[in-house]
Formats: sequence, structure tokens, C-alpha cells
Amino acid sequence: MSPDDILKSPAISLSQSQRERYFDDGFLLIEEFLVGETLRKLRSSVSRLEALAVTYDERLEDFEFEILPETGERQLRQVLCAGDYVDELWDYATTASLLDMVTDLIGPNIKSMFSAVSFKLPGGRGFPWHQDVAFLPCSNMSPVNTFTFLEDVGSSMGPTKVIPGSHRHDPYDHYDNEGHWLGCIGEHDLVRVPEEEAVEICGPAGSVLLFNFAIVHKAECSHAGRARPMVQNGYMSADAHCYATSMYHSRHDWELVRGSRPLYVDNDGPRWKLPPDWEHHDGVRIDNLNHKL
Repeated sequence: MSPDDILKSPAISLSQSQRERYFDDGFLLIEEFLVGETLRKLRSSVSRLEALAVTYDERLEDFEFEILPETGERQLRQVLCAGDYVDELWDYATTASLLDMVTDLIGPNIKSMFSAVSFKLPGGRGFPWHQDVAFLPCSNMSPVNTFTFLEDVGSSMGPTKVIPGSHRHDPYDHYDNEGHWLGCIGEHDLVRVPEEEAVEICGPAGSVLLFNFAIVHKAECSHAGRARPMVQNGYMSADAHCYATSMYHSRHDWELVRGSRPLYVDNDGPRWKLPPDWEHHDGVRIDNLNHKL
């Protein structure tokens, strides 16, 4: 469905002005979407996931770590396919209230793209300017990412920064001039990024940031003394087709989470470069990090 068609459909959760703002800016922050016991339960689910990292072994291939340069300490960075490890996290990914907001932005037929958790522990590094769509290019512009804040997010915590309206820019190059995949926008193309227009996304615990897969975004390293955990869930309209294989494999890959599966593919997206063949790629994958440390 086109944005015009979606805006003609009655909204379930968001206001019409919120939907219009999302299509104009490419992102929308809903403050305190979760409160009280609902937020507490989600935090508890993420704590269970974090506890699994203590017993990390090669079977937990979706657990990614980083090394703190100051101390050499290894700490948990993110967990991919989080809903595969803690059922309650998948329950949240498919909860009606979250899907209602997604429906208001991409239409009634929805597929899951991923379920993940980012921890952003003290000292955790950021990631450079990039577009999520460069990793998973699709046939239309429907894919939306959702970040659920489990704690208050402030400026010192390396919050997400976005370039409003950049989802409508011509695609940015995530390869260098020699054709090597970078996992971020190449230096030769950074001149097109209007960094002076960047907006820093901060908000209270329980807030949800929704943003289009094509929006240009980044984050700085964390200088805070506490973690900035968030639950990340990606969705696409069921009539969208992803042109690349996933960088990770979940039992919920491309699972229909609402509505029905259309008969036809919708092709209205721009011309994206394909990412590497992840099945045979040993270099940079996600936000300029090797897949494993």
C-alpha cells in the first residue's frame, strides 16, 4: 500500500497527524507506550536473555559482544533473533498494541523481519551513519524498525540520531570505491548526508521509536554510567519482497504476524545495491563489526 492509501484507511492507534509526520520525517517517537507492569515484564524478559550470555558458547551464535578499548573487558552488545531464545520477547513482537501502530504505518498485512535486543552498556560504542535497508533491500518502502526503550534515554547514552526526510533521498552507498562492503555509508557518499539536520532521539522508559528502514541514522558511544537497553523489532508489509537473504536465521524469519498473505508483490521501491551474500561473507556485517569477536 502507498502512503496515500494507508492514510485513507482508518487509524487504529496513531492519530492522523502522527501518521502524516511519520511519512514526512521517516520516524515517529511515541513516549511511554509501555508503563507499569507491562514494562516491568519486558525488562524481566530481557534480563533472562542477558543471563544466557553468561553461559555463552558457540550454540548461542546470535549473541554479539564487544571489547572495551580502555579495559579490554568483553561485554554483551546485542542479541539477534532474541525471540528465539526468550518466548516472551516474541510475544511482545506480536502483541496487538505494537502491531496496531505498525498497521497504521504499513497496512493490515504484516511480516516479521527480525527480533533483537541491543544493550548499549556503559562504554558501549556507537555506529556510523547507515540505512537498515542497505542490509535487507526490499521491493517497496514499507519496512519499519521499532525500538522500545527499557530505560530513560538521555544524551550521554549515545542515543539514536536520525536525519529527518532522508528516507526519501537517493540510496546511499554502503560500499567503498573499491567495491568492498562497509556496513555503513562510504566516505565518498557521506558528503550527501546533511549531518547538521540530525535529530537526537531521547525519551522516557517505555517509549517506542518507529522509523523507516531507509532513514539515515547513527549513534555515538555511551558515556553514561548505566545501560541503555532496547528491544528492536522489524516489520514489512506482506506484499514486500526482500531481495537478500537474512544475515541471521530465526525460526520466525518472514513470519506473517497479522492479516493475510497477498497474491502479488508490490514493487515501488528505488534501485538498491545488493549487500554481500551473507552465507559466504566473512567480513563486516552489522554496523561495521565482524559477525563474531
